[in-house]
Amino acid sequence: MNQQLFNQIHCFHSKLLRSGEIISLHHDKVYIVKEGIVYLWELLSDGSQVLIDILKEGHVVEVAACQFNVYEFRTNEHAEICMLDWEQIHQQKLTLEILQKLRDFSARSQELTSIQRLKYVKDRLINLLIYLSKQYSKKSKNDDVVLTVPITHEEIACAILSTRATITRHIKQLEKEKKVKYLYIRGKRYLQLSDVMVSG
Repeated sequence: MNQQLFNQIHCFHSKLLRSGEIISLHHDKVYIVKEGIVYLWELLSDGSQVLIDILKEGHVVEVAACQFNVYEFRTNEHAEICMLDWEQIHQQKLTLEILQKLRDFSARSQELTSIQRLKYVKDRLINLLIYLSKQYSKKSKNDDVVLTVPITHEEIACAILSTRATITRHIKQLEKEKKVKYLYIRGKRYLQLSDVMVSG
């Protein structure tokens, strides 16, 4: 979906999210991130929760119908979500573009699932950080990579099926190895990854 076409989408219903706000997703809707960064969570029937993906402007999501699990958008900043059903998408002749965006979402989900299946938590952590660096990053002056989305140890743990304490321990070790460090920008904490770690 090119930017011009994206700007022409008519949202029959949109939702402005403020920092800390949560909205539940419905399986009969397609969701388009029009502005900001949102975190997609799955709440499982056993009470646990998994961070499925971090979405930015132009990303499109559709969740499967599930009797027990609940899906939510959460955000740490202002964001706008456009909600459409398939009839509205067909009316705007956007079917092929939306399907391609949904295939992109599926590919990202598969990559994250493959990361979750790695045996060792440290490997999962490093691969998640590299995955995020492909989506949300900028180069620093010394060619290190700075993640442009803040992510907490708890969120990392929920993304790779671990615990906050374990993630904290591994990140401290990576800091000692000079593979990561934290930057503080306007009150928020961002991870900076060494060029050596990202390039493998």
